[in-house]
Amino acid sequence: MSRLLIGNFDFEHTLAWGAERQAAAALSRIVAELAPLWVAAGQAGDVLWCPEPLEPGFFAQMRADGLPQLRAVAQEGDVPGGLRLVPWGWTDDVVCWGRRVGAIIDAPPLDVVRTVNSRRFSHQLEQRWGLALAGSAVVDSVASLLAAIERLPVPEGGWVVKAEFGNASRERFLHRGDDRTGAYNRQPVSGRVSSEAQGP
Repeated sequence: MSRLLIGNFDFEHTLAWGAERQAAAALSRIVAELAPLWVAAGQAGDVLWCPEPLEPGFFAQMRADGLPQLRAVAQEGDVPGGLRLVPWGWTDDVVCWGRRVGAIIDAPPLDVVRTVNSRRFSHQLEQRWGLALAGSAVVDSVASLLAAIERLPVPEGGWVVKAEFGNASRERFLHRGDDRTGAYNRQPVSGRVSSEAQGP
């Protein structure tokens, strides 16, 4: 069965803040520009949701490079019905969009998607499997952040605060140096911890 591939690479942003909180224009632009990356995972006959126009000859070059023939669509009305929806990440808004365009949806439970993509879940697994970094901790307030920093095993080392949902280096604050706790009250850190503690 042919698939409808949607590269919602701002998936973690949606998990953290919900679809109603619009992503920054720069992030939306990056997501649109990354849509063609799905070609590498495509199969002949798949349809690629590609809201921004591709360079002329893009698919011809991909075929010449040995990748399968895909078709790009940029308008909802052009999406053929009956395709199996395959997003980068499952969210409520992706499921609603898939229904709107007549896609076949076989989504996992969205509460499970949210759980397994959270840093808390990965931290629990790292602890269980003995893979956690020394001093790693879940913090949900500035006080718990300060306590975690004080417990760090290497006084001259650094620390990083990562958002509950994030990708690569997005939504993180990195601190290095001897001043172990002096930077905690900077806006990026206290704001990040506060918003994570309060939830989206």
